Amino acid sequence: MSIHKNAEETNYWISIGDMMAAILAIFIFFFLSQIMSFNLNIRSLSNERTQYKSMIKEIDSERIQYKLIVQELDETRIKIIQKIKENIKINIDENTGSISLPSEVLFESGRSELKSQGKEFLNHFIPIYMKVLLGDAEIRKNLSQIVIEGHTDKQGSYLYNLDLSQKRALAVAVYVLSNEMVNFEGKDILDEYITANGRSYSDFLGAPDQEKDEKSRRVEFKFVLKEADILDRLRNSLLINESREQRK
Repeated sequence: MSIHKNAEETNYWISIGDMMAAILAIFIFFFLSQIMSFNLNIRSLSNERTQYKSMIKEIDSERIQYKLIVQELDETRIKIIQKIKENIKINIDENTGSISLPSEVLFESGRSELKSQGKEFLNHFIPIYMKVLLGDAEIRKNLSQIVIEGHTDKQGSYLYNLDLSQKRALAVAVYVLSNEMVNFEGKDILDEYITANGRSYSDFLGAPDQEKDEKSRRVEFKFVLKEADILDRLRNSLLINESREQRK
């Protein structure tokens, strides 16, 4: 009886021991799993931190590049404007370098054929203007386009004025490239740069309730620098990266 009882007690404690060992094993497994999970999270956070630092470094690099291009653009633009002002007395936009010629200097009202007076003006103006843009190797290296733009006021329909403004811009470009035009430095390569556009009254300078406006009837000469498109891409890239940075 005593022996049987002792055996039962022994089996009981063995069972308790086995159960405790199993519980301990489960606890150890759970503890190790948590440690592994914690290590994975630490590794993931470390990778994210590395990626974040890399992204910040890339943004800083692009900001530096952006500033350098802006600086070069500004220096080139200032140089062009200064050289034009030194060589010819003409109204020029100090910020953009755009030169605006009143339409009546070049054309009769409502017409797109150049007047003799207009041709004389171009014979004087164009050689000086083109020498600045095409005669300087440093400027020419950064030059993308020379744009001739026709503009009108609001007298007549948009399409009528679009046709008129396009014809006037084209008439100027045709004459500048023709044999009738006096020879000038850079004329042999001008067709690589020059373009002509009509804007109708989309850039009207008068009051909103006006139709007739002398300042709006004009032909503009503009230059576009090569880095402008690079600048746009960099600006867009910076905006995208900064947006990502803010979401972090």
